[in-house]
Amino acid sequence: MLKIVSYNLRLDTTHDGPQAFSHRKPYVRDRLLEESPDIIGFQEVLPHMLEWLRENLDGYQFLGYGRGKNFGDEANPVAFKRDRFELQYFDQRWLSDTPFEPGSRFADQSGCPRIFVVCTLRDRMEDGFGRFRFVNTHLDHERDYAKIEGAKQIIAEIERLDSQVKLPTVITGDFNALPDSEPLAVFAGAGYVDLSASSGGTFHGYGRVEAPGKIDYIMAASTVKVSSVRLWDEVRDGLHLSDHYPVEVCVESWEE
Repeated sequence: MLKIVSYNLRLDTTHDGPQAFSHRKPYVRDRLLEESPDIIGFQEVLPHMLEWLRENLDGYQFLGYGRGKNFGDEANPVAFKRDRFELQYFDQRWLSDTPFEPGSRFADQSGCPRIFVVCTLRDRMEDGFGRFRFVNTHLDHERDYAKIEGAKQIIAEIERLDSQVKLPTVITGDFNALPDSEPLAVFAGAGYVDLSASSGGTFHGYGRVEAPGKIDYIMAASTVKVSSVRLWDEVRDGLHLSDHYPVEVCVESWEE
């Protein structure tokens, strides 16, 4: 089994008051260690938050760095169990017309640069999942054009890599888009389905949103066999894990 989680951690800001990351940290650490996912795609991770994750999640390797011009600001790191997986390839690109330029953006985009992380992992388990790709992203929160073009860029890069070696691919992230939106149609058009479709809404604003919208996804080709889907929606001592519910999917196999 492969336990995959997409987790928008929510950046560290005092505007969140009692739900600020400084208050949530013990719960976040304990829950991640209790659940022990095999692979996690994080979003909204500031540099000091990434350092804290590294210090507190023993046994995980982290890939990815900040989206800013000088590699600061928010990151979308991928974390995987280093005793189970061998890293064979890693890259990070900016979602823009100049994807190799740090801090770059599309012209029709919010002020936030956006990125994606892509890696190739080999499962060391004899009866495991072999080699596969894992992609993690956080699409723009304001402009549909940037979301759509960002989705197209991610698919184009996967297709480029597949032209060299075709591998099963999992995509996680906060897409800032609902299931019936055009950015999701880009992924669907390339043969990807939402493995977490049955999860329900994910953005809840620390419980303030009456009808949470689904904007967090775990996607793969339709040949993936899933054994379970769930949200980490529990509240502990009044604390949420984030303003998004982390999404978990357990994959049973890549089907032939």
